[in-house]
Amino acid sequence: MWNSTSGNTTLQTGANCDYFGPFAVKDLNKACNAGTEIAKVESNMPAATSVRIVVKLSAAPGGIATRIFSLTRNGSVVAGVSCIMTGGSTTADCTVPASLADNDRIGMQSRQTGTPAAAKFKVFVVLTP
Repeated sequence: MWNSTSGNTTLQTGANCDYFGPFAVKDLNKACNAGTEIAKVESNMPAATSVRIVVKLSAAPGGIATRIFSLTRNGSVVAGVSCIMTGGSTTADCTVPASLADNDRIGMQSRQTGTPAAAKFKVFVVLTP
């Protein structure tokens, strides 16, 4: 389990992505789905069969805008292991199946659609063996 100490960090609202990892390393406003950026925040973690992602924003995305928080593994975004926030939501709690092996390097990517409101965030991730 890990908790990003990101409460003082504002997520970007443009076309790029933000990255953060288990040990609070941040790589903000970088190209989305870039293996070199993902690798900067990933850390080795134990095997898991599910991932719980809990996110709290200081401001909802608003309107039809969304914020998508996705798990990354070994330099790539893991398909289907995401938590999506839209409209007036300021919290999300998503548990999804995953197939993670011992010592996979994991982190998180935050991206958006539309132009969400600027927001600070906190994220909590639980890996279940």
